[in-house]
Amino acid sequence: MHGGAELVFSREGERTVLRKSCSQLPLQVQRALCGPSGEAIVTLLSPTGDLLEDDDVELEVICEPGADVVLRQASATRLHGCESGAIAFSGHFEVGVDARLRYLPLELIPFAHANYRQHLELELDDGAEAVVWEVIGPGRVWEVDAPRQLGLQLEAWVQGELAFADLLRLNGPNRIATAGHSHVGCLLQFGPSFTQADADHLHEGLTAAGLIGSASLLPSYGVGARVIAGSADQILRVFESLSGRAITVDGPARGGLRGAPEE
Repeated sequence: MHGGAELVFSREGERTVLRKSCSQLPLQVQRALCGPSGEAIVTLLSPTGDLLEDDDVELEVICEPGADVVLRQASATRLHGCESGAIAFSGHFEVGVDARLRYLPLELIPFAHANYRQHLELELDDGAEAVVWEVIGPGRVWEVDAPRQLGLQLEAWVQGELAFADLLRLNGPNRIATAGHSHVGCLLQFGPSFTQADADHLHEGLTAAGLIGSASLLPSYGVGARVIAGSADQILRVFESLSGRAITVDGPARGGLRGAPEE
């Protein structure tokens, strides 16, 4: 199934509004909510929380100058096994001058023989900010040693210049899970004013919360962290508390953070 969504956000006075919304299964878009600071909070969902072989999902998001946007999910995403094809997801995000985007997906759950390819691209204009996180689980507990393929690629461009690129690949059993830590998470915060002190503060917060990992200043325009832990819930709650303003209006910590069951 080939589908996705196109979203355009604009600033109107003291609040951000969803000016354009088009979606096609397997992706759906719920009505935008207004947060306490005027941010637009939009929930992305699929009817079952599952992606199957040959599903191809495209997400296009434009945050016009000054917009403040939160994109979240209603549940975790189960990635089913593939015989010969693959599952693909691509996200393209344009964040205008002084705009802010928080892309906060819930857990990816790759089942045995899943073949998943994800490519996220952020284009950040002058003064733009973005928060992106990713959490990956082990799939079904009795399938930890089964092969699966994941390729998670992210690129961030600032005023046309490549500021950051990351590629996470898994080809085979989930060695993180077999080593006794079931989940891995990555948190990226992009913005013009991050310093080493911010990276140190993020690292201290991760350590205080009991996560195993590290945070560092990115080569330019941000800070990042990668961690391992015993549950997606633990990682997501810590990421939310350390990545700026809390998400309210039945946000992730209150609205099904645990997501879909791992069976």
